[in-house]
Amino acid sequence: MDNKSNKNNPSADDFSINSVYLDTFRKRKKKNNPKNTAYSANGFKLDTAGEAFGGEESDKARDAAGRSKKASYETAMDMAKAVDIIASAAEKDDATKVSANSSYKVIAATTMTICSQLIPLFYKNATEAAQQNAKDKIPDKSSETETPKEENLTTLEIDVFKFLVSLRQRWKSLLLITLLGAVIGFSVSYFLITPKYESSAMLYVTTRDTTSETSTVNLQDINASQKMVDTYIVMLQTNSITNEVLKHMKDKDFTEQQLKNSISFSAVNNTEVLKITVITEDPQLSFDICTTYADIASRSLEDIVGSGTVKPIGEPTVAEYPCSPSVPKYTILCAIAALLMLTILYLIRTATRITVSDEKSLTEKYPIPVLGSVPDFFKFSKVLGISKKDVNLNTKLRKSNVDNEKIITTATILDQNTPFPITSAYDMIRNNIMFSLSTTNNGVIVITSPTANDLKTTNAINLAISMGQYGAKVLLVDSDLRNPSIYKYFKVGNKHGLSRVLMGFDSFEDAVIRNVRPGVDFLSAGPTTPSPAELLGSTYMIDFIKEQADEYDFIFIDTSPINLVSDALTIASKASGIILAARENKTKYPELDRAIKSINMAKANLIGFILTDSSSADGGYGYGYGYGYGYGYGYGYGYGENGKGKKEKKKHKKNKE
Repeated sequence: MDNKSNKNNPSADDFSINSVYLDTFRKRKKKNNPKNTAYSANGFKLDTAGEAFGGEESDKARDAAGRSKKASYETAMDMAKAVDIIASAAEKDDATKVSANSSYKVIAATTMTICSQLIPLFYKNATEAAQQNAKDKIPDKSSETETPKEENLTTLEIDVFKFLVSLRQRWKSLLLITLLGAVIGFSVSYFLITPKYESSAMLYVTTRDTTSETSTVNLQDINASQKMVDTYIVMLQTNSITNEVLKHMKDKDFTEQQLKNSISFSAVNNTEVLKITVITEDPQLSFDICTTYADIASRSLEDIVGSGTVKPIGEPTVAEYPCSPSVPKYTILCAIAALLMLTILYLIRTATRITVSDEKSLTEKYPIPVLGSVPDFFKFSKVLGISKKDVNLNTKLRKSNVDNEKIITTATILDQNTPFPITSAYDMIRNNIMFSLSTTNNGVIVITSPTANDLKTTNAINLAISMGQYGAKVLLVDSDLRNPSIYKYFKVGNKHGLSRVLMGFDSFEDAVIRNVRPGVDFLSAGPTTPSPAELLGSTYMIDFIKEQADEYDFIFIDTSPINLVSDALTIASKASGIILAARENKTKYPELDRAIKSINMAKANLIGFILTDSSSADGGYGYGYGYGYGYGYGYGYGYGENGKGKKEKKKHKKNKE
């Protein structure tokens, strides 16, 4: 086995399958060519019955109209024969021979006249019935796609499972934000918040005479003591007690308000124990205030109230560690708060998102097939040889959402160095296009996008190359007369092109560039003109498409963005269909809605979407949502920077041998 075989070269099986398709497609084009007009056995023209339809429905409409016309003709002939038979029978009667001949000849003439008028009427009715039957079988795309699920634009619908999957995919950012929140919480609590220290004293309050040996404790005394604790708490907060404490602390720079804010009183678990708590920024100051309050309370309260006894329980101590802030508590709370805030932001973004997020979102929103998803070329920048400058420019353009600039790099064109996930994606799109065009008369395809910078030009080039790789004869046309760019990818001139061909200055043979890639001819846009829309909508463009459609299997026409100018719609009405390129996390749904509405109003055939820069299309099996089965087999060879992909490729080749 030849180990140097190109991974992009199609296999023999692929060639046989696609060659059969191409042969079938060419036969269909020849059969449906307007030059080859079909007639019925009775000489009636049958090619007008289904002119508004293509493929199988058109054939059915023509057959139905032909059968109806033939039946009408035969009915008229039978009626005329019947009149002749009646006239012959009447001629046998000699008495009425002259009158019968004259009468029945008049009837026969009248009958033939009526039949000659009825036959076209019957044929017209049959044709309209056949067309209506075909319309009933073909779904009305305009009604389905003109305003696709408009309620999604006004209501917030969240798929919980999809949201959880999205969070799982963003676990790195969630972890990073959580760690960042923890660091912020630790830094703020440890370095920015001033620590505070607590000192406390316990006082035992009772209404009993503690000096009497015969005193007993009963429930009434306990209740009275508990009420006395509440009375003492109120008294300790009076100005007299506060001023007395301040007199004992003359050397401290402490105001009365600061003292009241730093001290608190409480009953311990509704018992007879009164607790004095002091919290300040200085541990020694907290200890001094607490000691002073406990001493004054034990001496003054008995004198003021006149009953009860107050005794200290233990001695206050100087705090060694701050009571607040709690660094572990702040760290954990800030980490949780950061995680919740990021989750809420993701939730809001998901609920209010108006940009295309992935392939599934397109299929859920629009009843239009997604022909395939193409990975981001810039993920493989080192393999493709894309410069760091272009990578940075691409990132900048995507973040700023600039629509009027393009990155021209030949590294995004399919060749032997293109990573397998990308070639596989375009193979799948090519197969889906083949199936979608199975009922059309030609292979003219218009490729456009809602706005600029959606990589429509890259898709047009690569689809033409992919078709040419499998034996098809392909013409790639740059019809973006306002901002041509394909010639830059192929590094050819733009002096001769479509504009000069349509104006009659150049012939097609003089302007076309043959074999820019195997099986692919290229016609550049040519010099810019003052009225490109009128030129593209002229009869010269119609004649050009018809003429080249007979010469080529497929014609890919790159046009201007559909929401900016109407060039794409002008050409699409004369083509087999139109393909819309949408860019993940860039193209907006309102832009797609507007583009689809314009296509439907122009009565053009929207073949499907191509999703570019797809984050989920870099490996694995890619199943096309278009016509047919269109599988893209991604074996995940890998093109990482650590060289692991090369080892897997060698192993795969060794296993095949």
